[in-house]
Amino acid sequence: WNRLEINKKSKMFNGLNDEIFVYYVHSFMSSNMSENNLIAYSDYNEINIPGMVNKRKIYGAKFQPEKSGEVGLRILKNFGELIV
Repeated sequence: WNRLEINKKSKMFNGLNDEIFVYYVHSFMSSNMSENNLIAYSDYNEINIPGMVNKRKIYGAKFQPEKSGEVGLRILKNFGELIV
């Protein structure tokens, strides 16, 4: 479990407070990505691990929303509302 730091305002985080903790399964991470696409990250031993990205209508999450409890369910609900 790591704290998700919001890098850019997004409707994906509607209804969530500032203390967002999400579940990561493994230690893989993306690198050399555009800061413009990064909407959230987790700080792990002073390394910013991209947690959620967005480009136009494409969203991606590095953490497992389905295993992240109430927070993950809210993020999935918000995603569902974006695609309707």
